[in-house]
Amino acid sequence: MMPPMTKRLSIGLPPLGVALLLLAVGVSIPEKWWAAAESAVAEHWGVLALASLGVLITGTGLALRHNAVNPDAVPLPPTRPIKPFGTWLILAGAVLIAAVSMTAVLWLESLIPTTGTDAQRAQIQISVVRTGLSLGAGVAGTFALLLALRRQQLAERTQQATEYDAGEKRVTELYMKAADQLGSEKPPVRLASLYALERLAQDNPTHRQSITNVICAYLRMPDEAEAHSDQGDRTDASVYQKNAAWREVRVTAQQILGAHLRRDKDPRSKNHLHWKGVHLNLAGATLLDADFNNCHLTGANFTGARFVGDATFTGATFYDIAWFDSTKFENEVNFSNSRFMRGASFESSSYADQAYFRGTEFQGPAVFNEAAFHSDLHAARSNYQDDAWFVGVTVSGMGYFSWAQFSAATMFTGAEFRRSGVFHEARFFPVTDFTEAQFFVGAALAGATVEGPPVDAPAVWPLGWKVDSSGERLVRDDLGDSDPPHQDKA
Repeated sequence: MMPPMTKRLSIGLPPLGVALLLLAVGVSIPEKWWAAAESAVAEHWGVLALASLGVLITGTGLALRHNAVNPDAVPLPPTRPIKPFGTWLILAGAVLIAAVSMTAVLWLESLIPTTGTDAQRAQIQISVVRTGLSLGAGVAGTFALLLALRRQQLAERTQQATEYDAGEKRVTELYMKAADQLGSEKPPVRLASLYALERLAQDNPTHRQSITNVICAYLRMPDEAEAHSDQGDRTDASVYQKNAAWREVRVTAQQILGAHLRRDKDPRSKNHLHWKGVHLNLAGATLLDADFNNCHLTGANFTGARFVGDATFTGATFYDIAWFDSTKFENEVNFSNSRFMRGASFESSSYADQAYFRGTEFQGPAVFNEAAFHSDLHAARSNYQDDAWFVGVTVSGMGYFSWAQFSAATMFTGAEFRRSGVFHEARFFPVTDFTEAQFFVGAALAGATVEGPPVDAPAVWPLGWKVDSSGERLVRDDLGDSDPPHQDKA
């Protein structure tokens, strides 16, 4: 923390320095220039006054217009306290006024000519005293102006605090009412509550995270469509058809989150619908036809979530570690062209249908340990800039990794490809381990290369493959089977 004296000096020294610089500039200006400027002002003072007034009015109007059209212009709390003036300031002001008056009088008296009658000299001395007192009065007026400005600041701060308290009270009342309606037994009331919360968050950026937390908490609650159904089969599509109203509420909550996590495609435009910096906690949630295409997620936790229907994250950007551990995707899921800026964890996740990771970029560790893909895994052209872990992963269909780039340690230890793993033209890091990996139809690594600095521990490649004499390309050896007929569709 800055010491008090240092803080005072940091506030007072810059204006003093600016004043000295202006004084130096003024002294350096030739006297004839001052005379010309004085003559111009005296001749055109009316025009200059009108121009100054016009600039002042224009600037005030623009400032008011900016505040009026700014969608985020909401009452804000007072930023810093205004400390009261110390009693020493009164004494310092009185001393300054007296010093200025006396200095002016003494200086002007030194300029009085010695010639002239006593009456003339007395008249000049009276004028000198009057001028010195006028300068002192000017300093006193400056202090009075400072006190008036201080009172204005206090009044504005009080008004700001009043408006902020009133706005917070109103927001709290609306928030409590909408949250209470979210627990209604009537689906239309819940829909109205969700839209009310959305509008509240849109108008009050400081409350967006808390309102997002409420919507996420609602999605983490048990699925009403199943809770109100007499049928016991959780995967039966008729469960949701018979409870369309409850399904609509849950889908609407997801759509609200998705709509405000997307940015405008044109970077030059200002998308005021985007809620920047919002974190999602959907651990254990049941999500229906989840659509997070092109969303920008600062934090995302989908641990143990259940995705019913297709789930799409195409083009999504995750700025923090994304958590999908033990997540169940009951239909097709698409992460194509998405970016994980700090990595992602899909450990023990389950995929009942096609899983797409085409062109997906992992700038941090990618963990898929013990993941179960019950259909095809499409990861062509995926990019792993950090460690990639596929230990114990199971792929019941085809595993496509053609043109994938593994730039760090890659572990497929104990992986099981019940058809084939296709790694055509893939680029591997020297630290690669396929120990005990099983390819029921054989592995396909035609055109795959090894790039990176040499390491002490040798890489372990799938059965039937080895590095050629150059140490850069993978070739078949005599122990392996022929390449499987299945080709990757990039």
